[in-house]
Amino acid sequence: MWKAIVVSAGALISVSCSVISPEVRSMATPLANYEALTSTPERYLGRMVILGGYLLKIDIRGSKAILTVLNAPLMIGDEPSGMEYTGGRFIVTVDQPFDSENYTRYRRVTIAGIFRGTQPNSSHQPLRSWPLIESREIYLWTEFEYDERRFYNNDYYFPRPFPFFRPPHNTNKK
Repeated sequence: MWKAIVVSAGALISVSCSVISPEVRSMATPLANYEALTSTPERYLGRMVILGGYLLKIDIRGSKAILTVLNAPLMIGDEPSGMEYTGGRFIVTVDQPFDSENYTRYRRVTIAGIFRGTQPNSSHQPLRSWPLIESREIYLWTEFEYDERRFYNNDYYFPRPFPFFRPPHNTNKK
């Protein structure tokens, strides 16, 4: 009885905090992570999976785009974890119109799609194959912009002699 309550509460929390739509999230296989897809691909063939990571390469061929993503385990809210936890790559095919301007290298993404098997890798590890996913939803995470003035020029730590004087922020983008 308690196990059912804990499992249902966990499922409710994971569905409500996701960036993937509830319809797609409900169709997703819950335990389909990168390790499971590479070790037993036949078990998840044709099922909905949710993976995340960092964009490495974008190849646009006509109306189709092929993304190479560096896998990262998903945290709460389906956000990819830091790059120190990455391992392996997977391929994502996008059949809908694709705007490549926002998709830059090392940008974090969460992808929901149908697992279509594995694709042999010829470049880095010839004996290992990469999972192939046909995308249904792609969520592009916002880039974190570091403001060097945020911590060092704070009035709490460094009070100014004239409280109403504020130097202008540096608007030059590097």
